[in-house]
Amino acid sequence: MKIYIVGSIIEDTGRKTFFEGLRQADTIVILNTPPFICRKRIIVRCFKQKLGIEKCGYKPNFKMLRLMFMWSKNYSTGADGLKSRLQQFSSKTITLRTTKEIKLFLGGINNVQNCNP
Repeated sequence: MKIYIVGSIIEDTGRKTFFEGLRQADTIVILNTPPFICRKRIIVRCFKQKLGIEKCGYKPNFKMLRLMFMWSKNYSTGADGLKSRLQQFSSKTITLRTTKEIKLFLGGINNVQNCNP
């Protein structure tokens, strides 16, 4: 596994406006977890935000929760077009599908960052 040091991170649901960010990125990391896991994480994250445990740049309410479910479904079904837009960047795309893969990847980044003060 290659280890990548991240200089900046763009978090998005795959909107077309982020195409330039995809083009300029050294590495693109896609979290492609099963839909059930994704929905579970959306709900847990929403509760944490409502309780003030996790900060967010939007108002955590039912409308936002519905939007997150819609974005998740659109990605899973390919309706958002992100998977097709990413095909041209396949040489620099890493897809993580399980919690184990995500933890291993993040652990590798943390190990490299800890070696470079």
